[in-house]
Amino acid sequence: MSDAQGQFEAHAASRVGSTFVVFALTILPILVGPRFMADVDWFRSIDWPLFTPLSKFWAIGFLLSHILVAYGVATEWLEHQNRFTVLLWGAQLVLTWVFVLVFFVGQNLMLASISEFLLAMGFLVAIFIARTKWYLAAVTYLPAAAYCGFAAYILINTI
Repeated sequence: MSDAQGQFEAHAASRVGSTFVVFALTILPILVGPRFMADVDWFRSIDWPLFTPLSKFWAIGFLLSHILVAYGVATEWLEHQNRFTVLLWGAQLVLTWVFVLVFFVGQNLMLASISEFLLAMGFLVAIFIARTKWYLAAVTYLPAAAYCGFAAYILINTI
């Protein structure tokens, strides 16, 4: 067994636990957001484009991309003590709460699209600051950036 493989296995349990915590905190706003919805009729009255991804495929892809993000953040912290990655994830969590509050409570599509755009930019920045190989970072963060960017595009087009 190589030294790198031994070190990887030594941190496997803490990496799984950290990934679960990061993932749970990341999707918490999305899970509780609809409960904040002040006016259900407003949400239903939005003229959503026909390509709105409200299918099971979108939901599964969204969850899987954020599991990858959580794994990437946990790995960066446990193996490299990359504090900036954790701070960036904290900023993404705050932006997610901003999106939930602005979209569901404030019912402002423009500000919601701006927060989604900033989230996409945050995920793209995470690719360049990750200390892993660039293609692994891209596979980890790019799907989440694409989902957030596409959500911002949908919200902008509904205005």
